Amino acid sequence: MSDERLTIEETIAGDSWWITAIIEHLSPPHHYSILGNIWQATEQPKLGGDPWNEPLDLSRWEVAVRRDEASATIRVTAPAEQMKAWRWRIEQVRRIARAAQHHHRRVTGSKFEQILDDYYEIKARGGSPNLREMAVARGVKEGSLRQAKIRYDEQRRKRSISGETNISYETNIE
Repeated sequence: MSDERLTIEETIAGDSWWITAIIEHLSPPHHYSILGNIWQATEQPKLGGDPWNEPLDLSRWEVAVRRDEASATIRVTAPAEQMKAWRWRIEQVRRIARAAQHHHRRVTGSKFEQILDDYYEIKARGGSPNLREMAVARGVKEGSLRQAKIRYDEQRRKRSISGETNISYETNIE
């Protein structure tokens, strides 16, 4: 076993709290601490100090996750023989984060469609729907909703021109 310790650092886009939770779940048994926007895990506890800038002497490995608004940077320092396993863990975090983003986009897209369906339903009943209020009430960004509305309206125009409708009728003729 070598005394050589290596460090890898990767930034992964996505919700930093989820990324932190995933790396924590994939890490071997550990002790952890949180200091501001940094989560740190070590094989043995470390008392005090700056988890991002001070190396550990007590541990065979350490992981620190610095959380930013739309990403997290994972820094691992460990013996050389453990690096393959740590690279695998980081790749798993990247894959899970990518899958979460994909699912979020799919759900958000259908959420926009539901909001816009409601918007036009209110309008059809003679109401005056407000996109800003609807965005706030449903927890989406107004600008993103307006962009989705442009695409939604384009699809409505195409359906209208081709004679399609988004209303389905069920007939029961006996």
